[in-house]
Amino acid sequence: DADHTGFPDGGAYCASKFGVLGLSEAVRKEIIGQNITITVISPGRVDTCFNGKKPGDRPLSLKPEDVAQQVEHVLALRDNCNVETIRLKSTLE
Repeated sequence: DADHTGFPDGGAYCASKFGVLGLSEAVRKEIIGQNITITVISPGRVDTCFNGKKPGDRPLSLKPEDVAQQVEHVLALRDNCNVETIRLKSTLE
């Protein structure tokens, strides 16, 4: 969520995530016509070891498999189809 929602004491972290979106947009425009696409997959909370947590500590969050499924989806698209951004969030959060 930090790529589109700032939070207290997270300024540098949020700026780096917001920056990924800007960088992706700029590079996307620089490579037009080169048959290369850029997709940003922006998951919300994922039940992983991030930030000292253990899998299972965030039972309402996305699972790593949910994010991987989106990567597979984008990779399976035909060449004439481009997904720029996917924002994932658990329906239970």
